Amino acid sequence: MKIIRRFGFAALLAIFLLAGPAGLGLAAAAPALAPEDLVVVFNHNVPESREVARYYAQKRRVPRGNLVGVKVSAGESMSREEYDRELAPEVRRQVTAMRLSGRNPAVLLVYGIPLRVGAAELTRAEQDLQSLSGEQIEKATSQAWARLQELEGLLIRVPGKPRTAAERPSSKEVFSLAARVLPRAQEVLSRSADSKVPPESRTRMAALAAELRG
Repeated sequence: MKIIRRFGFAALLAIFLLAGPAGLGLAAAAPALAPEDLVVVFNHNVPESREVARYYAQKRRVPRGNLVGVKVSAGESMSREEYDRELAPEVRRQVTAMRLSGRNPAVLLVYGIPLRVGAAELTRAEQDLQSLSGEQIEKATSQAWARLQELEGLLIRVPGKPRTAAERPSSKEVFSLAARVLPRAQEVLSRSADSKVPPESRTRMAALAAELRG
């Protein structure tokens, strides 16, 4: 997908890529751009935004059907929820339809579309961790890390990931290790009892996994 950056005529055309090529399912490169390839996105909540989109479409001979109106904040920023709910689905729908018809779509966000998208919301685990005091965080992180390392140590006896070591792990390291180890433990535990995992190891593995999942 091509990113078009144009500035000029009466209002600033604020352009930025919505979610990266992968986010909209577009190829990283495309042939020469034609007016029929443009998706012009404007904000219904900013009257001037529609005018800019129509003016641009007229001058570039962009088909009216390629204009996509969304209802987002009128300021320079929008929330991640607003982006996921209001902006991305409409653009993705138009892009998908154009690709199915053999076009190579590129997205142009005109004046009126916020320039910034807020950060993604924290996961439940991250919210719980954030609510703890510094001392509680360190204690909880150390305990979780110790249990994850023990669980990973048990998994080493089965084909698995190499053991990870850290004296003072960050919460990010803990979440990362949990994302690797817990699914692996679940996979091992889901196997029949006649697998090569000793019964005592299975019992301890199940207990650790249950405790870590809370």
